[in-house]
Parts: sequence; C-alpha cells; structure tokens
Amino acid sequence: MKLNLLAAAVAVALGSVSSSTWAFNLGLDPECAFNGDYVGTVSTPEGTRHQCNLPADIVNPSPSDTTVTLPASHTYNSVTRAILWVMPTVVTVGNGHQAGRTPSTAAATVLQINAGARLAGGIANSALVITRGARLNALGTATNPIVFSSLDSNYTGRGEWGGVILSSWDNTNNCNTGGECTMEGISQGQFFYGGYVNESTTASWDNISSGTVRFVAIAEGGHAVNVDIDGDPDPNSNTGDEINGLTLYGVSSETNLSNVHIHNNFDDGIEFFGGDVDIDNLWVTCATDDSVDWDFGYNGLLNNVYILQQDGADHAFELANNPTNFTASPVANASVSNVTLAFTDASPNVDTPFDLKEGSGGVFTNIEIGSAYTANCSSAGVASANSYNNIEYSCVNNRGHLPASTPQAGFTNSTFWTAYPGTCN
Repeated sequence: MKLNLLAAAVAVALGSVSSSTWAFNLGLDPECAFNGDYVGTVSTPEGTRHQCNLPADIVNPSPSDTTVTLPASHTYNSVTRAILWVMPTVVTVGNGHQAGRTPSTAAATVLQINAGARLAGGIANSALVITRGARLNALGTATNPIVFSSLDSNYTGRGEWGGVILSSWDNTNNCNTGGECTMEGISQGQFFYGGYVNESTTASWDNISSGTVRFVAIAEGGHAVNVDIDGDPDPNSNTGDEINGLTLYGVSSETNLSNVHIHNNFDDGIEFFGGDVDIDNLWVTCATDDSVDWDFGYNGLLNNVYILQQDGADHAFELANNPTNFTASPVANASVSNVTLAFTDASPNVDTPFDLKEGSGGVFTNIEIGSAYTANCSSAGVASANSYNNIEYSCVNNRGHLPASTPQAGFTNSTFWTAYPGTCN
C-alpha cells in the first residue's frame, strides 16, 4: 500500500537542500524516526542495529519540495540506537517513473540520507529508485560514509540485491523526439525516464538536479529487479534484468556525484543512459560484468577512477552510442581522465579494457593499465573517432589508435570506505 508523507511541514535548510524544502516524516514507528517499520535487531558488519523497513513508495503527490530524512541513529525513550534502513522490496521515491510525468507534475520528493547511515536490500528483488523530479541527497563524509549492501553481516556477496537508480529528463538519443524511455533493468515498459526534446519544446528539462551523492559505498548488488505492476501472481509479467550498482538514467550535470565506491556487483559497476552528469573520485571493484558502461548519448566527465577487475570479468569500459542508429544525436562522447586499471590475477583472464562500439566516441587522458594485462587493448567494435592521450599499457595496441605507452600516475588514492576488503572474493 502506498504510504504518503504525513505530519506537519517544517522549513529546514539541509546541506544542498534549499531553504524552501519542507521536512516530513512518514508517520511510521517512533523507534525508526517515524520513517520506517521497526522489525527488531539485526547483525551488520558494523555491529547490531535496529532494523527499520522502508515503505515501497515514498512520495507526496504535491510538486512542492518535501524531504524525508534517514539518520544513522535515532534516540527513542532516551536511548540512542544505530539503525539499519532496509528495503524489503523495490523502494520508489517520487512518482516521476509514471508515464507522462513532467517537471511540473512530478512529485519533488527528496530522500536525505545522513552521514554514517546504513541501508540494505532485504531480499534479492530490492532496490532504491529515485524517479524523475525526486532527489537523493546521500550526504556521507570521508570519515562517516553511507553504505548500501545486502541484509547480512558481511560484504562478500554479489547479486544479493539490486542497486541504486537515479533518473531524470535529461537528453538521451534513445527517446529525444518527443517520447519517453523505459528503464531496461526494472519491470520493462513500466518505469520511465527522459523526455527532453529541445530548448524550444521542453525548456530546462535537461538541467534538473537528481540530488547529491557523496562518500557512498554500494556493495553486493546486481540482482534482477521485478516490480509487481499488475497485481497478478505471474512473475513473468513483471520481468526485469540484472541492474548495475549505480544506474543513471537521463541524469543531468546539475546532479553532484563524488566519492562513490561500487563493490562486488553482479552486473556492471556503473552505467549511464544519456544525460551529462559528472562524477569525481570513483572506485569500481570486482564487477562481474563491465566496470563502466555508457549508452544513448552520454556526455559527461569521469574524473579520478580506480578499477579493480576480477578474473573472468568483462570490459573495464564498455561504451556505446545507440545500437540501432550509430549516429543518433547527441552522440556519446564523454571524457575519462586519471584512471588506474588494476587486476586481481597475475595473468588476468578479462575482456579488453576498451570496448567502444555503436558510434560512441570518448576522450581518455592519463590512463594507467596494469602491466599484468598483455592481451589486446581494444575490441574491434564500430566506434567513432576517439582521443587517447597519455596512456600506460603493456597490452597489444591491436587497433593502432593508442599513442606510445608512457608512464602515468593514474588514480591510486585509497578509498574512503574502510570496510573494503582490498580484493575480490
């Protein structure tokens, strides 16, 4: 059952949230700061916490800004308890996933997650979906990050829950002629994103923030996600695919992403579907599929990236424009700078570092590819002109488009996430 935001509004100014934003609670258990259902205690890698289950829908139908806050701990009856916020199913924030929603009709719900908070997928079929018009303000710090994982006492699994999805209206060449795109990884055909056409038809739809995500770790995700959209018992009518650790559907550069660590994801680590959001300081470790993926006209900047590929993984960078129209506009042509690509094995059995295809361009600068990898550098996909500058490699320059190998600094900074095991399982 949908739970709308309850309680009287109180004006607050919280970090990047504007002073016009109103704070609400969901009217649930007081043990859970009124924003979850108290289940009992649960063991986590950080110790025992109170388990508070989130509702399936967090939305106020009003387009006015409304904020729900998830703290790391809560004081109730004079006792302060650490909280584990659990997604017992797919948790949807806002209503912008519904067909036909525009910036003026979508609910501007803000989910704020405070520094040090822990969130977990309670079942394999769980995820957090921030819809068009809603925002995720996950405000971790270097010493007190926010961590998403599965509901167990370790970080060693993969595919144990879904992942985190942000979506908006920004430009994507999959549906920029007046239609909307459907999210590929979640109940296909029922969750929508995009809709921008041009500045005359849909002015400013391409510069709406999806929030701020900083000092956030996302671990053990990548399971298929299916939402019950028709109420019948047939699971095949609600089919979804494996999803990425962090998925960005039509997300704009007004969104702030920095210091994100994605670990042990069963699908891709991070994937961009159109949009032009940037990300600074990204760690992708032990993804089973590709580490970084973009599609449908993504034009952003990835700056400072550390990738650790486990044996048997796919590409470090699998990058596409549009599978049915290689020249579809805007053509994907993002920039990637300051990258270290490392491997868990001395003779890694992984796919090529670079797989640019279906018309995608890309600019790559200061890339350090570990000397353990000596197979081909690139796949023989169909790609547009690319630019490679300052690359260190021992792989085979099989397509002849890399400059001569020269020593590079890459990005070897240690992650902020102190629970990171340092290798793949």
